Amino acid sequence: MTSRQLWTPGAWLAIAAWLLWSVPSMVTPGMTVDDLAIAFLIGVLALIVAAIFGIGIHAILNTAHVAEGRLVLVAVHATMGAAAGLTIVLVGQAAGLADAMPAVARVLVSAIVTAWFLDAMLSLDTTRDALAEQREILLAHGAGAGPG
Repeated sequence: MTSRQLWTPGAWLAIAAWLLWSVPSMVTPGMTVDDLAIAFLIGVLALIVAAIFGIGIHAILNTAHVAEGRLVLVAVHATMGAAAGLTIVLVGQAAGLADAMPAVARVLVSAIVTAWFLDAMLSLDTTRDALAEQREILLAHGAGAGPG
């Protein structure tokens, strides 16, 4: 996501979807309410780590004058997801939570899910913006034509 698209409705939906995916994916049989609260906090921390990675990578790409095409953005999003997945694994182990999936699978699944979902949200936001711009052009053209 570019900095302009960081706080769009699509980004907020991506954040909510991440929590809805990450927290239940940490649930194991016999978890206590306290463990569930810790899992939620770990999900939020993973989001923060992913955002920091994303902002840092975008800053590096902007400094290097790299065009942020779709493939570059998917790679950035996958890196953000991998960072979030690794955060879940490391902090979950440090907190003593049993992980519901192997560490490598957690990182890979997080990378794939994040890249896919953020790409989908970015595509929806881009399409919505293009349609709104076309609508404004049509309205301006229609208002300027007037009765003939």
